[in-house]
Amino acid sequence: MSSSTTISFPILVEVIRGLDTEGLIEYLQGEKFDHIHFNETFFDRLRKEKITGHLFLMLTRQEFREFGMEIRPALELEELIKNLGKNNNNYGQIFFPGNILS
Repeated sequence: MSSSTTISFPILVEVIRGLDTEGLIEYLQGEKFDHIHFNETFFDRLRKEKITGHLFLMLTRQEFREFGMEIRPALELEELIKNLGKNNNNYGQIFFPGNILS
């Protein structure tokens, strides 16, 4: 995705919300989430709990920790979800925090 590409966050939220468990896992394993470390325990737990995209958007840092994530990625993921809920159109800052995309 080029740095000049913008995305509508209501559409992105709807895409995530509509994913089944395996679709969610594939989405999280994609390049958009390179900066967040997911371990296989996390994905196993998503499968065990049958977490869909809709449910994923409701998870908190504490729940991510219970799913086997370290604190830093849990915080990053919680922040990403909060920002999606704010209807923020700054895709780069949400998916690539710390990088300046212009």
